[in-house]
Amino acid sequence: MHPKPSQPPHILSGNAMQRGEQQALISPELKSEVRNVVTGRLEDSREVLAEPAAKEFLEAQWVFSEQYASTHLEEVRGLAKGYGLSPRDLFAYMHLGTLDAVSRENDGCSVIVLSHTPSGPLLAKNRDLGDQNQPLQRVVLHKDPSRRQNWCMYVTSLGSPGAYSSGINSHGLAVGDTHVGYSKPGVGWLRYFLMTEILWKASTVEEALDLISSVPHVGGGALVLADQAGNIASVELGHGELRIEKADSGYLIHTNHYLGEKLIPFQSAESEQGYFGSSEGRLAKMDGFLAGNASPITADTVAGLLASHGSRWQSMCCHGDIGDGYTISSAIYFCTYAGLRFCGEKPCSGNWNMFLA
Repeated sequence: MHPKPSQPPHILSGNAMQRGEQQALISPELKSEVRNVVTGRLEDSREVLAEPAAKEFLEAQWVFSEQYASTHLEEVRGLAKGYGLSPRDLFAYMHLGTLDAVSRENDGCSVIVLSHTPSGPLLAKNRDLGDQNQPLQRVVLHKDPSRRQNWCMYVTSLGSPGAYSSGINSHGLAVGDTHVGYSKPGVGWLRYFLMTEILWKASTVEEALDLISSVPHVGGGALVLADQAGNIASVELGHGELRIEKADSGYLIHTNHYLGEKLIPFQSAESEQGYFGSSEGRLAKMDGFLAGNASPITADTVAGLLASHGSRWQSMCCHGDIGDGYTISSAIYFCTYAGLRFCGEKPCSGNWNMFLA
C-alpha cells in the first residue's frame, strides 16, 4: 500500500495551445489509440449528434467557449493538432457525457475530501470508466509563462484537456469531479473547463466557490474541493441551480447521484437504473467507514478504503461487473505540500506512486 519514491510528472510548458499540442509527445506511440477512442465514441453517438438539438447545443457551446473560456478552447485546438483530430470533433467528444447518456460508458467515480489528517487536508478519488481508458491516463504538470506564480498538476487522459479527472495547484487547492446524469443541460461552463479554470485562478476553496457561483454551467456532475487551510466543499452542478456544502472540519463525499432536492428531479434516466444502486452503495460505504472509524484517518487508511471490495453495490474498487463500472485509477492529493499519490490501475493492486512538482 505504501507508494514508491516520488517521481516527476510529465511537464507541459507554454500557452494553452502549445501545452495541448505538446501532450501528444508524451506517448507518441499512442496517437492512433487516442484517435480511435475519440472517433469510436463519436461513431457510437452519431445518431444523437445528428439531431438538430444536439447540433444547436454544440454550436452555442462553441460560441460561449470562444467568448468566456477561450484559453480552454485553445488547449482543445492544440490537442486536436497534436493528435490529428478536428477541434470540433474533439469538442463534441468532450460533451458526449451531456448529450448521450445511453451509449456512455459507466462513468462512475467516488470522491472524498478530508479537512484534517496527520498529513494535512486530503482529496481522494477513485476513477471509474471503461477499461480501454486505463492506458491513456497520465499525470501532467502544466506551466504557463504568463502565470509564473502558479502551476497545475492533473490526472488526465491523453487527448483530453487539463483537469479531466482531478488536479491540484501550487497553492495546495485540489479539485475532483464525479459524473451525474442530467436531463436539462444548458449553455455554460463545461465541467472539465471549469475545473481547470479553478486551478489556474483560485488559491482557496472560498475563491473557487466565488468563481463557480459567478458563471453559468452546462450542468451535470459534482465537484469536491480542499485547500491548505483545511476548508472543504462539495458542489452539485445544474444549469441555473447549484447545491453547495462547505465545512472547515470533518469530511465530505460524493458519488454519482444528486443529493440536492432541487436537482434530484433532473437526474437523467441512466442514473436511476442499476448504476444508481452502485452510486448509493459506494456513498453509504464511504460514509459509514469515515464516520465510524475511531482511529485517526490517514492517507493509508484512505488508500485502503479506495482499494476495498465488498458486496456488489458497496465495492469501492470495481472490476467491470454489470452496473458497477471499472476502476481505472485512484488518486490522493496532499494539500499541505501539493503532492499526489497515484495508482494508475485498479487500486487493489497496491501499485502506488508519489508525484511532486
